Amino acid sequence: MCGITGFVGPGDQDIIREMTRVMSARGPDAEGFWSDPDRGIHFGHRRLSIIDLDGGEQPMVIESLGLVMVYNGEIYNSPDLRQELERLGHHFMTHHSDTEVVMRAYAQWNTGMFERLNGMWAFCIWDQNRNKLICSRDRFGQKPFYYTSKGPFFAFGSQLDSLVLHPAVNASLSELSLKKYIAYSYVPEPATLFNEIKKLPAGCYLEIQLDRMEPKVSSFWSFHLQPQETYGTEDDLVEEFLELLEKAVKRRLLADVPLGVFLSGGLDSSLIAMLMAKVGTSTPQCFTISFEEKEFDEAEYARLVARHLKLPLQVTRITSEDAINNIVPILSRIDDPIGDSSLLPTYLLCRETAKHVKVALGGDGADELFAGYAPFHALKPARIYSGLIPRPLHRLFVGVVNLLPVSHGYMSLDFKLKKTLSALGYQPKLWLPIWMSGIKPNDLHDLFHEPISMEVLFEDAIQVWDECESVDPFDKALMFFTRMYLSHAILHKVDRAGMLNGLEVRSPFLDHELANFAMKLPNRFKLRGSTSKWLLKRAASSLLPSEITKRSKHGFALPVGSWIKNGTIQEPNWSLPAIQRNTLKRHWSTHRAGKADQRLMLWNLLSLNQSRYLAP
Repeated sequence: MCGITGFVGPGDQDIIREMTRVMSARGPDAEGFWSDPDRGIHFGHRRLSIIDLDGGEQPMVIESLGLVMVYNGEIYNSPDLRQELERLGHHFMTHHSDTEVVMRAYAQWNTGMFERLNGMWAFCIWDQNRNKLICSRDRFGQKPFYYTSKGPFFAFGSQLDSLVLHPAVNASLSELSLKKYIAYSYVPEPATLFNEIKKLPAGCYLEIQLDRMEPKVSSFWSFHLQPQETYGTEDDLVEEFLELLEKAVKRRLLADVPLGVFLSGGLDSSLIAMLMAKVGTSTPQCFTISFEEKEFDEAEYARLVARHLKLPLQVTRITSEDAINNIVPILSRIDDPIGDSSLLPTYLLCRETAKHVKVALGGDGADELFAGYAPFHALKPARIYSGLIPRPLHRLFVGVVNLLPVSHGYMSLDFKLKKTLSALGYQPKLWLPIWMSGIKPNDLHDLFHEPISMEVLFEDAIQVWDECESVDPFDKALMFFTRMYLSHAILHKVDRAGMLNGLEVRSPFLDHELANFAMKLPNRFKLRGSTSKWLLKRAASSLLPSEITKRSKHGFALPVGSWIKNGTIQEPNWSLPAIQRNTLKRHWSTHRAGKADQRLMLWNLLSLNQSRYLAP
């Protein structure tokens, strides 16, 4: 796991060194550079050594193939690909570097290699023979890739703050992206906060010929539902699911350094820990954190699973003081802001885990692929409600519900009711982004003192909704959570939380063979009655304690609403462009007074306010 950067055009080796060193947390073990001054090409790399510790230095050069590469990620099937490439006549210069496997796979199959890669990655290859750069990002976007292109200049990097160090990069802020960030709590790809910097979308590759310098972006994979009603019996599906997940876990044990597993006590991480213990060559160490606030603490369930599986568990107690003291230091280090408060506990978990191992497996992806979130349950009653309740009566209900006393408990009743009703005055394609938003539409208008079109603001989510061929809102929700929320928010958060601590986080549920299985799985095996992730719970019923398989989903959260209300989190000196400071102070005061629950919006804005790019 690493940090990569580079550019073509004006600039020198001093610039590439600056662009590389700002990513030192992503690669604390080594630093490397490669340049071709005649062509104006410069690559930089920071390395977190995981595989082939002695032979995997980067940038990697294979002169006989005319290739140079900087690469961030892990290809879990690289041993199999290496054997296939050797049979085709390739002679490897490293012992078992997956970097060299990718380079030789490209030499052998060109862009056809992407369908063969099983892993997570972001890379750039200089192909001297074809006089072009080819860049790529994995299917779900687990690894970041930013780029900018203007005239004869092209630059890329794992972090925004690497790119903006180049003097040729225009770092002007996009007001539309700023509004989208506040609405989504992230900026949907391919946009970023900057007008002229983009994210390479997940499952895509970019080619740029040096004689034309016009980037061409193509897709090699995307998540599309293809349910097959005759897919198999329940027992067959359970067996296939467990077999695929076991293979995915086993692939992700590929490493030359110690590995561990995050164990929250939830279903997903418990399945990963169970299978890791089954297929691993050594007993995996499990890691979790506990909190003082009982309602937000899951440690007792993690201990239950660890005892059941006979696995060692490292539990770190996080005090409110520790969490709060880390808010500003963490948020100020996030180059691409994230308005999700679970970044804080995720970072703290990665910090503690990194003291013992360099790689950790986690359960990310299961809720998106197999329908684990609360909005999946809300869709059916929402359709019935919208069909029966006239608009004036709906407004009356909203007014009554908003009179309910504010509670800052985990997923309190008033919070769920207010959230659900907030979206039902809009067309169905806006329900999901409004439900998941950290701010109410009216508050958005208030912040910017101008009308904002919901269709423009949420155009990215609407596009995913419309691209779903099914008319069933459940299918459209699966598309939204997988292609939007997972790729743009969850994986972005996990990457930054892990990399800031020099920890690689791997997600077996995002193995593309398992994802293909999920795409074909009929909906009744995902949500059945009131049971979400039905197939996972059925598969785990004989493997894990019933207290785990029958638990409701519990997100990774902290009581930031209470902390703001009681003054534990102090109001910052607001410096957000295009937003009136008095409006922000009024929302903060309203929350402090208990008149409204503004926790999501205020944390979102607090995260943005800490960005180094928005300093006055």
